Amino acid sequence: MVLMDLENLDLAISQLTRVLKKEGKLVVSTQHPCFENAHKDSPIRNKKGEEIARAVTDYFTSGLVIDKFEGFPHYHWMLSQYMNAFSKNKLFVEEIREPNIKKILKDKMTEVVRNHTPMFIIFKLRKQ
Repeated sequence: MVLMDLENLDLAISQLTRVLKKEGKLVVSTQHPCFENAHKDSPIRNKKGEEIARAVTDYFTSGLVIDKFEGFPHYHWMLSQYMNAFSKNKLFVEEIREPNIKKILKDKMTEVVRNHTPMFIIFKLRKQ
């Protein structure tokens, strides 16, 4: 959960790879880049007012983002930027998961957790 806080994604991935042994494993978890930018998305609601989807805009603009609700800075990286950084550093993607946090938490925090888009993406990687 730190890659989104670093200005230089390629450098971070190269340093993570550097300390891995050959065939070493790395698990990366980060906010899902398609849906983490609260300032760039808005809710789509049904007739009951329930959020059923998100309209996402400006996905293709990478770099520094200031969260409109909490004011904290982070970096938006597209999925292709993550994948290319992994590939460049000879990290083989063994598995990708996009957990449904609402199902994991069950009834806890359901008012703030969306069920229709993943909050996180998890990569299981192996150094070639």
